[in-house]
Amino acid sequence: MSVIKFEITEDHLKLIKHLEWSVKDEIIQSLKVDANTDFDEMDSKSPFGGDNLIEDMSLILHGKTIDTSNPYNRKLFEINSDEYENMIKIFNELPTVLSICLYLQKFEVGVYKTKYHLKDWKKV
Repeated sequence: MSVIKFEITEDHLKLIKHLEWSVKDEIIQSLKVDANTDFDEMDSKSPFGGDNLIEDMSLILHGKTIDTSNPYNRKLFEINSDEYENMIKIFNELPTVLSICLYLQKFEVGVYKTKYHLKDWKKV
C-alpha cells in the first residue's frame, strides 16, 4: 500500500483562519486554479472575503497590499512569479489541509501521513 505524506505549514493555517464559509456555489466550483490563470479571471473568486484571490492571499501571507485601483495594471502586481506560483500551490492544498485538521480535530503545523485510500491521518 502506498503512503501519502503531507506537510501543513504556517501559511496553510493562516489561510484557513481567514476562510469564509458563506461562499457562493460558483466560487466553490472554481477553487482549483493554476499558474496560467489570468488575474482578471480571479475576480470575485476569493474565499477569503475580498474580490481577488491573489490580492487576499498576498495580504494574509505577506502583509503586502496590492494596488488594484487601476484594473488595467493587474499584471503589475508586486508579486514575483515564484511567490505567485507558491500561493497557487498553497491554495490548491487547502482541501487536504482541511481534511487532516478536521479528521484530527487539531490545527497544527507538521508532517502527516496516511495510506492512500484512508483518511486515517497521523502526525509523523
